[in-house]
Amino acid sequence: HSLHHEYNHYSLHQFAIAHKLSVVDRIPKWFEEGLCELIAYRNRTYHFPHLDEVIDFHIMDSNVDLQEIASSDAYLQSYLSVQSIVNAHGLEAIPELLQSKTVDEVYKKLEFITEKSLVEFQHSFLDELIADREETDKKFALIQELISIEDYEQAENIINEIKENGLVYDVGRAIDDQLGIYLNR
Repeated sequence: HSLHHEYNHYSLHQFAIAHKLSVVDRIPKWFEEGLCELIAYRNRTYHFPHLDEVIDFHIMDSNVDLQEIASSDAYLQSYLSVQSIVNAHGLEAIPELLQSKTVDEVYKKLEFITEKSLVEFQHSFLDELIADREETDKKFALIQELISIEDYEQAENIINEIKENGLVYDVGRAIDDQLGIYLNR
């Protein structure tokens, strides 16, 4: 994981250079760390971790600030924040944010993309992630119920919805369920 994470930092720096942007102090450190974590974990099963408290994003703007916090919660929050952005607004939101020239521009774009103030986003992203996860888990439970009563068509409809709109790890799980349907038929 750490090699993937560090390589993602390198890739983000290359992105900045390719777009003639500063490599340092251009995007909030929490956003960079969150994106590196998200990419490093992209093919892993999602288990919702526990976050003790939400830290003010501005406290995590710079590398010095993030290191002073010295908490795994800072990295976890960073990851979950970026995951929330991707869940709600797609991967397309990420390059838009990455092309910002300043931290303030990232925040302005984030507010535009999410249609929320930074404070509103900070207070709601975790609840939204939990709600998304619970909704997806309900879909998987329904798929299993439909398979058990041999309503394969309806189960496949839900599977196809997840494959079209779901996160990478959920898509993999949906494909596994679809394979189970094919084997049951």
